[in-house]
Amino acid sequence: MPALVAIGIAVAAPGGAQAAAITDFSNGLSSTPGAITAGPDGNLWFTEAHAIGRITTSGTITEYGTAHGLSPGSMVFGDITAGSDGNLWFSDDGTPKAIGRITPSGTITEYGTAHGLNAGSVPENLVLGSDGNVWFIDNGIPKAIGEITPSGAITEHSMGLNPMSQPNDITLGPDGNVWFTDQGGMVPAIGRVTPAGAITEFNPVATGLDPMSFPNEITAGADGSVWFTDDGTPAAIGRVTPAGTVTEFTAGLQTGSEPDSLTAGPDGNVWFADQYGNQRAIGRVTPSGTITEFDTGLSMKLPDDITVGADHNLWVTQSDNPPGTVAAARISVSGTITEVPSPPSHSSGNDGDQIVAGPDGNLWFTDLGTPAAIGKVSLQIPPTASTGAASDVTGTTAKVSGSVNPLGTATTVTFDYGTTPTLGAKMTAGTLAASGSPSTVTATLSQLPARTIIYYRVAATSAFGTATGAVQTFTTGIAPPATSPTQSTTATFGNQQITLTTPSLLTCTAKTTSLGVTLSSTAIRHSRATTLHFVTAAFSLDRGVRHVRKRTTRGRNGKRKTVPVIIYTANAVAHHVPVTLRLRLAGLRSGSHTLKVKLTYRETVTKHHHRRTVTVTQTLTAKFRVC
Repeated sequence: MPALVAIGIAVAAPGGAQAAAITDFSNGLSSTPGAITAGPDGNLWFTEAHAIGRITTSGTITEYGTAHGLSPGSMVFGDITAGSDGNLWFSDDGTPKAIGRITPSGTITEYGTAHGLNAGSVPENLVLGSDGNVWFIDNGIPKAIGEITPSGAITEHSMGLNPMSQPNDITLGPDGNVWFTDQGGMVPAIGRVTPAGAITEFNPVATGLDPMSFPNEITAGADGSVWFTDDGTPAAIGRVTPAGTVTEFTAGLQTGSEPDSLTAGPDGNVWFADQYGNQRAIGRVTPSGTITEFDTGLSMKLPDDITVGADHNLWVTQSDNPPGTVAAARISVSGTITEVPSPPSHSSGNDGDQIVAGPDGNLWFTDLGTPAAIGKVSLQIPPTASTGAASDVTGTTAKVSGSVNPLGTATTVTFDYGTTPTLGAKMTAGTLAASGSPSTVTATLSQLPARTIIYYRVAATSAFGTATGAVQTFTTGIAPPATSPTQSTTATFGNQQITLTTPSLLTCTAKTTSLGVTLSSTAIRHSRATTLHFVTAAFSLDRGVRHVRKRTTRGRNGKRKTVPVIIYTANAVAHHVPVTLRLRLAGLRSGSHTLKVKLTYRETVTKHHHRRTVTVTQTLTAKFRVC
């Protein structure tokens, strides 16, 4: 296949002037939401005090409580996360304590002390481990790091924890281990637990962690380390290598800084929210530890949780806001901050709100404002499009491909193509549902000219704009041989179905070429007619081939004389079927003609108790035209 050549790029990319809008959904919500996560079923799932909630991307809320298996004394305001089994898992800090599982259909099962949970447990934050189990923090007595298998078997690990340990946050590290922050009053530390349950804590004297530290949130970085916020004295952003070397960075933090939630950014850096009351800020720390804080454009509203959107920007929820003021903010990787107002009837959030990228490509968050709600930040930006390769190229057709990310809005996909770079023709490839992930799209182009360079590109259009991929090319091959329409004449002879196929009368055959004919004979199943055995088939164009011979005869006067004798023979004779022949048309005038096929069969007959073989002859005819 010819190599593809990129000759131009016109891809809509996220920019600083993007629009966004917030919608709050309260209908169906009976209490204040806590944590939220994207579910494997394409919905968002969240916790409430006494229920697990589900909200579709269209905003329909359904709650699942005691009628669905939740304990009557439940308190599930904590974390919820997707497991490796296609279900959602949550911690229940009520009575009794438990780790719970809810299926996408809403069936809840809780696992407690009978399944391995410590008797004095206080299960909290959850994370999916590299081993397929869900890991959690247990701040009960004794302190522990626990894990639960998809089948509900719980194992808790305490050996290796520092005395007076106080685990706070947990994450899956790039090394496949689970890492956690430990705010223990005497010995703050960063802890690591292997899939086998071996715990190691890295303490300040041995590693460089400040003895007055107060490690808070923790996340995996793109550099292979884990990063954490330190809200101690002084405040810091910390980095821990897989080997356990802790380094804290303070240069670049504002005086009085209060770093809180953090996340790995799309630019390879780690980003965090600084909740310092005198100057809210969003911070960035590079893998080498260079910290930059951004506050221009950020109001004094409290930045809560932080995440990465499908638009490759950072997003934070903001709280303590009166109705109609800011509820969320977008931060570009260059540090440009844009705040998005809440609906006029809503006061947004409190500290503790969470925000996640939804399966529809938009941002979803818990809103602890008045009234409580689940909020959606609609990106309202154009999709992105990238032209892919062509395949299955023939003389007249080709399959073209591309990649399209709808970025939060249903998107129509087309392919523009033509024989010049200006394109000109269009093929619709369908519609993609709202999403934040790229999808491969294809279309088959047809009726293309042979041995020609074809230019093409993918185009994606939503309510918020159009994006086009780079124009690429392929070259069509040799055109396939033209096929002429045909007609069939059929007849039944004894137990045989005879089919004669000739060119259609709607076309004509040039007299300089030949007439293509096909004859086939098929035995009729379960026929009780006489069994025939094929002998020959004689094909004659009109009368056939004219022959003139001389014959000597005597006249009335007794004298000998020579006279011409005209006879006709078949143009061709076949001795087997099926058969395809090319019959020469030389000598035929233009216009309509007749093809006659004289079929000869043998059959066995019985008469007066005597069996004998006789010959049966039948004739098929078909009309054809000569140009």
